[in-house]
Amino acid sequence: MNINNITIAGRLTNDPELTFIGEKNTPKAVFKLAVNRIGTDKTDFIHIEVFGTQAENCEKYLVKGQIAGVTGSLRIDSWQKDGNWHSRTYVAANSVQFGNKPNGKQEEARGEEPEPIPF
Repeated sequence: MNINNITIAGRLTNDPELTFIGEKNTPKAVFKLAVNRIGTDKTDFIHIEVFGTQAENCEKYLVKGQIAGVTGSLRIDSWQKDGNWHSRTYVAANSVQFGNKPNGKQEEARGEEPEPIPF
């Protein structure tokens, strides 16, 4: 049996950065979450990668300091460069839930006016 599923929640340490990759120009957003360890005063800083429409929404609506929940899989890339081995651990997100924004940024969406809510 193989299971690789991770769910974390924390605060963004930076605004998401959006790039487009591959021949199809697939949107890719990257950001980092600060996640406190339960029962300690230690914090882990976890790199997140998200793709597609969700990546575009992350770049548009998430801001530094905002709470976010991420579900995905843990990935570890390793490579050799100049005779030395390197590795990088990150979460490949399947789902990103947007939480509360930091104080004073509740209506902010990257310089755009918030959309009116129809009643």
